[in-house]
Amino acid sequence: MSTDKPKGILKKPSINFQTKTPKLKWDEDNLQLTEAQKNSTMKVTEPKTPYIHYNQDTDEIMTDLEKIPGIALNSSNYNQGSSNISPVGSVSPSSAHFPDSIKDDWDSENSEEDEETKLKRKKFAELRAKHYNMKEALRLGHKLVEEDVDDDEENGNEAALNDGDDDEDKIGNNNDYDNSSSSNNEIKRNRNRNMFCVTLLGKCKSNHFRHYVDQNQDHYVARLREAVAIPSVSADADHREDVFRMGNWLIELFKQLNISYEAADVGTQMLDGKTLKLPPILLGTYGNDPNKKTILVYGHYDVQPALIEDGWSSEPWKLTEDSIGRLVGRGSSDDKGPIIGWLNAIEAHQKAGIEFPVNLKICFEGMEESGSEGLDDLILREANRYFKDVDAVCISDNYWLGVTKPCLTYGLRGISYFKVTVSGPGRDLHSGVFGGTVYEPMTDLIILFSKLVTPDGKILIPGINDDVAELTNEEKETYKSIDFKLHELQSAIESQTNLFDNEIQTLQARWRYPSLSIHGIEGAFSAPGAKTVLPCKVSGKFSIRSVPNMDPDKITSCVEKFLKEEFAKLGSKNKLNVECLHGAKSWVSSPNHWNFVAAAEAVEKVFNCKPDMTREGGSIPVTLTFQDALNKNVLLLPMGRGDDGAHSTNEKLDRFNYIQGTKLLGTYLHEVAAAKST
Repeated sequence: MSTDKPKGILKKPSINFQTKTPKLKWDEDNLQLTEAQKNSTMKVTEPKTPYIHYNQDTDEIMTDLEKIPGIALNSSNYNQGSSNISPVGSVSPSSAHFPDSIKDDWDSENSEEDEETKLKRKKFAELRAKHYNMKEALRLGHKLVEEDVDDDEENGNEAALNDGDDDEDKIGNNNDYDNSSSSNNEIKRNRNRNMFCVTLLGKCKSNHFRHYVDQNQDHYVARLREAVAIPSVSADADHREDVFRMGNWLIELFKQLNISYEAADVGTQMLDGKTLKLPPILLGTYGNDPNKKTILVYGHYDVQPALIEDGWSSEPWKLTEDSIGRLVGRGSSDDKGPIIGWLNAIEAHQKAGIEFPVNLKICFEGMEESGSEGLDDLILREANRYFKDVDAVCISDNYWLGVTKPCLTYGLRGISYFKVTVSGPGRDLHSGVFGGTVYEPMTDLIILFSKLVTPDGKILIPGINDDVAELTNEEKETYKSIDFKLHELQSAIESQTNLFDNEIQTLQARWRYPSLSIHGIEGAFSAPGAKTVLPCKVSGKFSIRSVPNMDPDKITSCVEKFLKEEFAKLGSKNKLNVECLHGAKSWVSSPNHWNFVAAAEAVEKVFNCKPDMTREGGSIPVTLTFQDALNKNVLLLPMGRGDDGAHSTNEKLDRFNYIQGTKLLGTYLHEVAAAKST
């Protein structure tokens, strides 16, 4: 029988593990496969590692463990002193120690090659060495761990390690403390080394997750289309059943994804003269591993009203994708796209066989667009039960500042929403018969509203601006680094009617100064055509967006006093009623918290850029409630762009933002899992 090696495609000889010091290498694809198939079995004769061989019958180790090359990742001494750490980027081809048996033929120089080919060969070898030289990366990681521990010691680590001791113990037991310090430092080194390796595996998992989302984006768009088709308008009594239908749709999805849930009953409300049951607040739980962080995510499944005759280019309750990938439909961006994005992320992990990195708490409500009735009471009631183990909060219910760059939001303006009613005649009148003979409610209301604000946005109500904080030089500097252009604003508003001609003034007006906006008049004729009715009762609605230091109660008091004084000056015999329908304080969070750091890392991985840190002009009252009730950091992580038109006609969410946003939400959770909670 011939002993010649067979010819064929296997040109390279098999690897001989007895060659000189082969390197332990990380194969990300195989790590992913191993993780996905960790419950599978292996052949009896299959070696459990490339180096350790076992007796098939007794399962005893037949390999001399001392001769195994590579690195003991759980060793506290971990190759210390074996060699100096090379500077990053200075790894030579020889330092990678490739076994001769697996070196490529391309490594061999040919005397007939020209100089350019030799340089290319050398460059390739250097790049390959850097790519495969995991040992160098681990050594560098070890060095960083040591530096981290040294920094902690310099910055008062002694006090941190004895945080629970009283002063007498600290003074009287210095020897014990020194031993404890040494032990704790060693524990920390080992923990950080393990975290370094876990982070490598986590990177593989998050990459695999993002790839899966890309491959299934049509499925996610179809799911959003189902949700948009449900007109869950919370402000309209005729659509209350639709809001409940949307809640039930989410419950069915919870069941499919094995999310345990509670549908919290929050009572009833009076709307349009009817007593209506409030939609349930859905509290979901996915995972309860005590070794993982717990993140609370919030969103809402109700939407704003929408009629095609309002100016929509397509049916608002039918998600329509246009030629440039815009998903047009009511609620696509606010907030059905983002809440479904969280559920897509859970499903993607399940279908791809990837362990979910954190425990997730879910709070989805159905009344956000109508003042979040019942939500604050529920949060306060459940703070020490359902929300007890929450480590941080993430809300995806806002938007990028512009249309090109992602952002993280750490501040919001507050809101006070007013309804001003003027009534007189007992019924609607004919203007030809009664015009000029009665005090007309509409005239009184228009005069009052003309005194609220100037055309350039200055609020005329005395006392409103008294508590606005002065702009400091330090704050002024922060606006210079924000990536924002006026043409993006003009694109979002589809006109050039901006008040200011520079970006900084525009941002300040949007973020840190109050504003007053008039929204509409109820009871007045508004249909197409001409109608000469004289309405007997009209209600005008406006809101004031407040900033830090402004108190909603004081705002209400100032508004009521001003309107009553101005109405008295009219000498009208009509009646005036002023009421604040709902209000919320402004909110500011800490952008240096690990929650924001994790989100920023996720943005870089998904979008390949650093996010802007922004405040926002809108209001999400629950942010402050969560922050105060749970005493946890709250992050706003937007999915949509600044031109989505959330409360307007033709609301849209770009397919790009929906899919990348789903990847961002899942990647954020992986970064949270790897973040240091300090």
